[in-house]
Amino acid sequence: FRVVQAGVNSNMHYFLACSGIELYGQVKLSKGAVQVMAAAAAGDPVAEQNVNKMTGSGSGSGGDASSQLEFKYSGVDFDEQGIIYAIGTGMCSRTWKNPGESGAIVVTSTPLAERPASVPAWGILGRSTVRCVTKQAKRSYFKIDFRTLKIRPTAYSLRHYSSWDSEAVRNWRLEGSNNDRTWTTIREHKDDRGLDGKGSTFTWRLNTPKFFRIFRIFQTGQNSNGHWFLALSGFEIYGSLVVE
Repeated sequence: FRVVQAGVNSNMHYFLACSGIELYGQVKLSKGAVQVMAAAAAGDPVAEQNVNKMTGSGSGSGGDASSQLEFKYSGVDFDEQGIIYAIGTGMCSRTWKNPGESGAIVVTSTPLAERPASVPAWGILGRSTVRCVTKQAKRSYFKIDFRTLKIRPTAYSLRHYSSWDSEAVRNWRLEGSNNDRTWTTIREHKDDRGLDGKGSTFTWRLNTPKFFRIFRIFQTGQNSNGHWFLALSGFEIYGSLVVE
């Protein structure tokens, strides 16, 4: 970009006086940069170092605005603008693959249902509605660890599972952590009826100044059927992303 002066200034001179410039719009990364970002998301240490050089990040504190990638919710649930989708497509450089299945993101949970069997916990990162559900127990959760990435979330989406219209989550907390021991409540939901029916989706806005590496959906009360099953088959998140 170039700012070219085409005439005299306010004092009838040809001095070009500027002390700030900012740009807004879409950033298109080169194929090489996309591949580096995707490899860093998967935990490649050399790629992580290269991303740190590219963005000036790596302090672990979240970096400044110039070191962050921004992912904004479009208004359509499970769009192609979220962080999970970006990682699963190598920053939109390849066909979608569940990043939980590939290990780019680590998903764990309390014990999963067996009869009928649940898909693995990483099923909550998928793009389709599946049977992903814990056993019936208090304090059930799904935990999503982004490994080398930290996120300051601005919105997140959930999808109900495929088995029944009922058993939808109603009472839970979205929590964040950087050490898997100390948890911060990002948003608490009480009798939240956002999910209602097989495959139903909803997106909630978030407001936090903090970056987190790990997110947990922690059930705090009974679901829509008066049970303690935690049934989810979709999770997406939006916000500012940095490499730790």
